[in-house]
Amino acid sequence: MEGTELAPESADAFAAKLNGWDPRNRKPWVHFCVTPRAVKVWREENELAERELMREGRWLV
Repeated sequence: MEGTELAPESADAFAAKLNGWDPRNRKPWVHFCVTPRAVKVWREENELAERELMREGRWLV
């Protein structure tokens, strides 16, 4: 969606998280809302097995 179409409360929250940087005052921009379907975490390769936190959009933890 175009940034100018973003709900004011969402745009205000976005700007607050970025210490006041507000793209609504700039050239046209696009806002993406991302919904993760899977989340995996690890520090090293030996931890890769069974590190799923989300699968098919459902939290496992």
